[in-house]
Amino acid sequence: MELSTTKFRELQIPLPPLSVQEELVAEIEGYQKIIDGARAVLDHYRPHIPINPDWPMVELGEVSGFSGGYAFKGQEMTSNQVDENSRSVVKIKNVGKDGRLDMVGAKFHAYSDSLDKFILRVGDLVMAMTGATVGKVAVVDKPDLLVNQRVGVLRGKTEVLQTYLFHLLYSVSFYDYCQRTAGGGAQGNIAPREILGFQIPLPPLAEQKAIVLEIEAEQALVDANRELMTRFEAKIQQTIARVWGEGK
Repeated sequence: MELSTTKFRELQIPLPPLSVQEELVAEIEGYQKIIDGARAVLDHYRPHIPINPDWPMVELGEVSGFSGGYAFKGQEMTSNQVDENSRSVVKIKNVGKDGRLDMVGAKFHAYSDSLDKFILRVGDLVMAMTGATVGKVAVVDKPDLLVNQRVGVLRGKTEVLQTYLFHLLYSVSFYDYCQRTAGGGAQGNIAPREILGFQIPLPPLAEQKAIVLEIEAEQALVDANRELMTRFEAKIQQTIARVWGEGK
């Protein structure tokens, strides 16, 4: 449906005095600056792990297992959960750039015992192995998800904390390594042996725990910016509603 020029010209809008308009604009712009600042923190924060030269450097494959996903057929998946046997399928697009899974719009596939090795566990790390965002990593935070092809799964061994491993692989250095190795671009591909060949620092478990605690303290502050954005986006909407005389 299109709005005709005539109807557009007939639209009624509130028109407060210029001084009030200026106050409203200043109020909204002030809120927007806070939102923009919070978004910049979320967009640019990456955990930093200071490397002690005394720590050994090892290949990722020495401390982590790796597995790939299943080649699910599109015609066998559904947009909605058909029954309790259906499972959401994690594809590359569901691996969020913020280190979290984004399962909005995810497809479902019927589950059977033959797919058991493609079930993800809470705490698993999944990564994009193909495409323009090859190297992005996210933590699995829901049980019983299935993993699609070209999504890699990493599970740390006893020598490494899974949370420490996540912070290493969520880093710019790992992402850049994957981008360079894959050749970059929409057609980039990285092989499991190349992923497992990535060199990581391996401090003792006690130091890994201390590093994780420090990063989690930082992330609590960073995550507070999400709430800040939500609150001030609501303030903007409330201000606009006030102009239109709503909510009185």
